[in-house]
Amino acid sequence: MATDNVRQLFGRSRGLSDYIDVERDPLAAVLTISAHQPTDINGDTNSGFRRDGLPSTTNASGTPNWTPPHRFGSDRAPVWGSHGAPAGVAELRTPWYDLPRSATAGETPLVVSAAGTTTAPNSLVVEFGRDTPQGFEVVHRARVAQGPDPSWRDHRISIDGSARGATKVRITAHDRTLGKDGWLAVSAPRAPHLTRMTDFVGEAPTFVEWTAALAHPCLQITSIHHGIAELPRFRVSGGGEVRDIGQGWSSPDSGGPFGYLNVATSMVELPTYLANDINRDWGSLYAVHPYEPQALPAAAAMQVHGEVHWGWWRPGPLPKPVQLPGDVANSNNRADLHPDPAGE
Repeated sequence: MATDNVRQLFGRSRGLSDYIDVERDPLAAVLTISAHQPTDINGDTNSGFRRDGLPSTTNASGTPNWTPPHRFGSDRAPVWGSHGAPAGVAELRTPWYDLPRSATAGETPLVVSAAGTTTAPNSLVVEFGRDTPQGFEVVHRARVAQGPDPSWRDHRISIDGSARGATKVRITAHDRTLGKDGWLAVSAPRAPHLTRMTDFVGEAPTFVEWTAALAHPCLQITSIHHGIAELPRFRVSGGGEVRDIGQGWSSPDSGGPFGYLNVATSMVELPTYLANDINRDWGSLYAVHPYEPQALPAAAAMQVHGEVHWGWWRPGPLPKPVQLPGDVANSNNRADLHPDPAGE
C-alpha cells in the first residue's frame, strides 16, 4: 500500500490492477509429458481412475454439475476421476511432465485443478523431481489440501524451497474412501502464462462492481448514455467479504445492471494471481462474451430529440415486469466460442 501511494504521486500507478496477473488461456499452459521418463523410480500407473470418472448429476437447468473447468478433459488437457471405480478404491500416478523455465525459476506457480475429496483417507500429491549423477530423485512432495467444498477449484503451488531445483513434476492420487461419495478427480498440471491485468484489460470497456471500483481507478468503466448501456468486454468484482455485496447490488432481483448482461452475454472467470500472495481472494476478473458479437450497438439506431411537457403529462401505462434470468450463463458451455476464454 505504501509503495503504491508513492507511485501515485508520480502518476505511475493504476491501483490494484498493477498487482494482479491474469492467466489468459489455461489450455495453452498445460504441461507436456516428458520424452525422457525416469527408469529408476516407479513409473506411471492407473487403477480405477477414468477419463470420464465424474458423477453424472445435473443442476436445475440440466447443466452437468461436474464439468471440468477451463474446457479441460481433452487429450491436450486430460482429467482423471475415480467416481464409479469398480473396487471402490483407485490409484493414479501420472507420467512425469517437464517443468518450463518460468516455473523452475519461481516466476510462475504450478496449478492443478481438482474436485471431490482430497482429505484422508484419500490423498492428492504433486511430486517434484530431478536428475542427479546418482539417478533420478524426488526432491519435494506437496499435498493438495481440501477446498471449502468438493466442487472444481484450482490449487496453486509455489515452486520454492526444495522444489526450486526440480525439472519434472507428476501427480499421484489415491482414492481409499469406500462409498460413492468419496471420489476425487484431478487435471494434468499447468504452469500459467501470466499478463499484468493493467496490460491485459487495457482500455476495453469494463463493468466494475461498486465494491471494486475504488481499487481499480483507471479501468474504462462502461457508459450509459441516453438510456443505452455499453456492453463490456470484462467484468471485475470485489473479493472476500464484499463479493456477495457487489453481486447482490448488481443482480436483476435488486434492480441492478446485471439484467441486460444476463440476457445479452455469457461470462467466464479468468484465473488471476495477486502478486506475492497467489492464493489471496482479491476479487475476480471475468471475460464477457456477447451472444451477437458482430451486432451494431444500440446507439447506432438511436435518434435523440427534445420535447417539452407539463408536469402531469403521462407517456402511457407502465411496462409489464419482465422475469430476467438470475444467473449469467457460463461461456465454457458455449460451443460457438474460441477455446481462448478471452475471446481473441
